[in-house]
Order: sequence, then structure tokens, then C-alpha cells
Amino acid sequence: METHSILIVEDEPNIRLMMRTALENGSYTLYEAGDGAEALAVLRSVRLDLVLLDLNMPVMDGTRLLQALQDDPNGHLPGVIIVTAHGTLPNVVQSVRLGASDVLAKPVNPDDLRLSVAAVLAEQKRKEVTHD
Repeated sequence: METHSILIVEDEPNIRLMMRTALENGSYTLYEAGDGAEALAVLRSVRLDLVLLDLNMPVMDGTRLLQALQDDPNGHLPGVIIVTAHGTLPNVVQSVRLGASDVLAKPVNPDDLRLSVAAVLAEQKRKEVTHD
């Protein structure tokens, strides 16, 4: 069974715990970061398949992290799911333009999270097969 690497980027420890708990039984290697700067450090050291990303965080917010992902010279762009309480239409549109595949509103339902993760990972795999 293939294992996928997922980074949970969320400044609220309780929400990170809920997401980790929701995904623990899947075939995932899970990483966590409390802000965008911590996430960049993980992204530079691990090849990730997916990032679960909060938009409103201290140090470096989710939008700036999405922009940094677009500028990655290695060219590997993991799938991104925005998980936010600030899901206004302009935020959603901007996130999708910057490469997000899905947007989930907080409080996120664990089943919705699992379904979104599976769908985005499947889409990432289709893209890789098409580009190989």
C-alpha cells in the first residue's frame, strides 16, 4: 500500500490534533507545523504529497505560504487543501488561483476532511501519471 506524506499547517493545537486524529488510520505519514515558516522548513526537508493549510496564522500566513510553494525552484507542487474559518469568496478565489485544490470551512467535519484528502491525492496521482 502506498504511503502519502501530509503536512498539517495550523496554528491552533486542538485543530491540528483533530486533523491528525482524523487521518491517523489512513496510509499517511503526517507532519505538523504551527505556522507558514515552520511549514517551509518541513517542505524543504521532505517531499510532501499534500498540505492541509490554514490561511490565518502568525509569522507567515497561508496565502504567503501558497505563494512560496508556487515559487519553489524544485518544481514539485504538493496538493493543497485550505482549511479555514475565513472562507470568504475572495479568499477562496485567491487560494485556488495560487494552486489550492479544495477549500474546507472550519469547523471541519472529519469525514469531509478524509474525503477531500483522498480526492486530492487521487488527482495528484493522475497528474503525475499524465506527466510521466
